[in-house]
Amino acid sequence: MNESRTIRVPSKWVLAGEHSVLRGCPAIVFPNDLNSISAEVFGTGALGGLQVEPMESRELVVTLLTRLLEFTFESGLETLPIPSLIRISSSIPIGAGLGSSAALSVMVVKILCGESLPLETLRALARRLEDHFHGESSGMDIIAVTSTGPTLYRRNQAPQSLALPEIFRFSLRDTGLRSATRDCVLKVKSHLRLVELDARMSEASELAQCALETANLAQLEQSMAMSLDVYRQWGLIPPSVENQIQELLTQGARAVRLTGAGGGGFLVVLEG
Repeated sequence: MNESRTIRVPSKWVLAGEHSVLRGCPAIVFPNDLNSISAEVFGTGALGGLQVEPMESRELVVTLLTRLLEFTFESGLETLPIPSLIRISSSIPIGAGLGSSAALSVMVVKILCGESLPLETLRALARRLEDHFHGESSGMDIIAVTSTGPTLYRRNQAPQSLALPEIFRFSLRDTGLRSATRDCVLKVKSHLRLVELDARMSEASELAQCALETANLAQLEQSMAMSLDVYRQWGLIPPSVENQIQELLTQGARAVRLTGAGGGGFLVVLEG
């Protein structure tokens, strides 16, 4: 086998700001190193003859590479040769709110453009690729999977790195349910109280930022409860997920909230 290079991209989770971030509200995002996607890249070939393992990933990877070649040509960016083989492994579940499409988009950019690409260029290209999955990428997930720690993100503004106080201990719990991001986005956009709930989620994000900056547990608990209630108002928490949330709280969790588009996926637990 020819000499290879390996590319790894983490997943993400969100502390506050989902959906509302599309309309300019702030969000607090984290990279998640416990779940990631990796690609081992071999040799030099042509797009038509590219092998991808697993085979069922080939059509999507070729589509993304084709789009990316168009973007880089438009921008005058140099690219690496098309590999002969891309071997993918991933522990990021699809439709679980952990940013699988963002991680894949970043990985494809790194495959074609290398890992020394300036961060802003990497993020811009990956965001255009992520549009393929969601129709309109907020850019939030791309920021999360290309960051090293918690980040405050607002559309059309530079992301701001935040510190994570040692007293805050989070864990992620899989609800076992999956949903389509597009469906959840459309449901939220059509909500009659959209503006009111956006403002409420924005308040939760601002409170979470303040909690991180001041190491205030009570504020963080309040922020998580507030954003969870917005999910309830959006109609994005199935009864079985609500039961799981209440069970975790009964078992001693300080706060629990859903992360991602909604309808299932993962819960963020602030440990007691």
